[in-house]
Amino acid sequence: MLASKQETENTSEYWAKVCESMGSGLENTSSDVIDMRRILSVSYHDLPLHLRTCLLYLSLYPEDYKIMTHDLVWKWIGKGFVVIKQGMNMFEAGEDYVHELINRSLILPTFDNKSKKASSFQIHDMVLDLITFLSNEQHFLTKLGAQEPEHLPNKIRRLSLHTSSQDDGKRLRNKNCSHVRSLSVFRGAFNILQEISRFPVLRELDLIEAQVSNHHFKDICNLFHLRYLRLPCEGINEIPKEIGNLKFLQVLDIHKTNIMELPSTFAQLRQLVYLRFGVVIPETDTFGYISLKSPIMLDILSGLTELRRVSLAFTQWDERYEKPLLTWLSNMVSLKYLHIDGTVSSIDIGSRYDELSPPGPQQLQTIDIPCAICSIPRWMSSLCSLSVMRISLLTQRLEDLQILGNIPRLSHLSITVKETTESRQKALLVISNVYPFLCLTKFEIYNNYMVVMFAEGAMQQLQTLKFSVRESMDQFGNSGFGLENLSSLENVVVDMVLSRAKPEEVEAAKAAIQNAVDRNPNKPELKFEKRVIMRIKSEQKTKAFGAVAGICGIDSISFESHLGMLTVAGMVEPTTIIKKLKKSSIQAQPWEVRAAAPMVSMVHSSVEEAAAPSQNSAWGRICCLPAAACARFSSKHDLTNTSRITETVTTSEPASQ
Repeated sequence: MLASKQETENTSEYWAKVCESMGSGLENTSSDVIDMRRILSVSYHDLPLHLRTCLLYLSLYPEDYKIMTHDLVWKWIGKGFVVIKQGMNMFEAGEDYVHELINRSLILPTFDNKSKKASSFQIHDMVLDLITFLSNEQHFLTKLGAQEPEHLPNKIRRLSLHTSSQDDGKRLRNKNCSHVRSLSVFRGAFNILQEISRFPVLRELDLIEAQVSNHHFKDICNLFHLRYLRLPCEGINEIPKEIGNLKFLQVLDIHKTNIMELPSTFAQLRQLVYLRFGVVIPETDTFGYISLKSPIMLDILSGLTELRRVSLAFTQWDERYEKPLLTWLSNMVSLKYLHIDGTVSSIDIGSRYDELSPPGPQQLQTIDIPCAICSIPRWMSSLCSLSVMRISLLTQRLEDLQILGNIPRLSHLSITVKETTESRQKALLVISNVYPFLCLTKFEIYNNYMVVMFAEGAMQQLQTLKFSVRESMDQFGNSGFGLENLSSLENVVVDMVLSRAKPEEVEAAKAAIQNAVDRNPNKPELKFEKRVIMRIKSEQKTKAFGAVAGICGIDSISFESHLGMLTVAGMVEPTTIIKKLKKSSIQAQPWEVRAAAPMVSMVHSSVEEAAAPSQNSAWGRICCLPAAACARFSSKHDLTNTSRITETVTTSEPASQ
């Protein structure tokens, strides 16, 4: 059939259109297609009105496109499609919309192994055909370059571009674009950004696959009505001072750009509730952080009081940062999640201050600080909504336990202790009922040089205890470290970090731990876990990084650039890593596999220091250095940082439109 085409028709542009239409190019006049649409439309009309709107909006995507749930929900929020439900915030309500569409089999999800939520999804070809047909019929959204209507409507309100064809460009230039409120670009789109002034009332601009440079960004800052802006392009390395023109901007996603600093006019974005900003690692779904190179940046961020989720990274630290950090934190009245990390060895987050200035972050629910802090500041005990805390401490003091124990709603606490004393002598930390911990149900503690004992009446609500074994079993003594005193204990998880143990020593360690657990009258369930460090030699380090970062259980990834070596640490089988690399067609050679200490969160940094393995210990030591390192494998080579990741930048749910 293709060969029968006349020579005059056999142009590259014609065959490009054939390629674009394959799979989704269903003829509207076909009786089978009409019947299929009629059947599927029953499911569509059975939806509540708000879900019909959300489903029609999906027609803007190309066929077989992988839609990230996180990105879509924020677009729905920016469009005002999401209504807050009782007991949910705006983002959670949007996620619930996605789950409803999944339950009705209208979209095909991919679930995250950890959260068990749909991290992404695709639209079935037949469903996409239906919603595109309905969208064209209702003039809800106009697509150019894929299943487009025969005649473009006179008034286009939502526009999705899937083409770089000059002919399509001419068709659009002949249309009045003054009514377009939403513009999504999936291809080069014939230099549409050169004509951005033709879209004066844009509220949503998503340049998913467009090539954007700094001067384009400056022009975009004249679109005064913007509520949503996504610029995932490495061609941008600075934010123009004109960003202050976007007074109504609520969502700003610039995480794939090379921007690392904020202009002073950024503080004028008073409506901003979601900021995704930092360095992205190629071929992964993780993204960067706000890198603070100067205390002035904290002053700029202080005006963004609507932010709910913030991740900060300090490239340096001295006393100049302490007060601006506390001032900024005092202004974050809507903050629910705080992540602090950095390339510095330690920071002081206000240990000298008893309380924050009002109003304070009274909605703060989660604190995640992989970067080691000097001590727990006293003002933390006043955070009445704080329920989850993951922190790294230089040393563990009884005063720290007193402050943590008085946080009224703290239910999940994870502590990694870098060292106990300057002399690094083994110390005993006794946790008693002096430290209330009224709501604590999960406690994790990782340390190298400390023995933890639980006295009678300690942590009475504790259900899950997690700790690590890194040295000989002498650390447990004959007392079983007081597990029998934990009256609500149900689960015990032990990270076995056994780098140089003999098989019989491993079994002896497990037996000793089992004996300690059996002393608890609740007979808790005991589980052993083992984390490993694996070094891989590969010339395709960036591609290998992207492939490995997506494996469930990975704690950290680092590069030894001078050796072309990738170092992976986490609770994962080495064979899983090798299979993933092979599946991604990456040439890699396994170099070394060892036991590893657990990490607080996914962080990629240089090794600042590491403990040499003990020659006298049956277990040996691999030192856990939160926010600084995985471990040192040999005395000859140190890991050198080329990338780093944190979980989230700044994100929240905006008020309804």
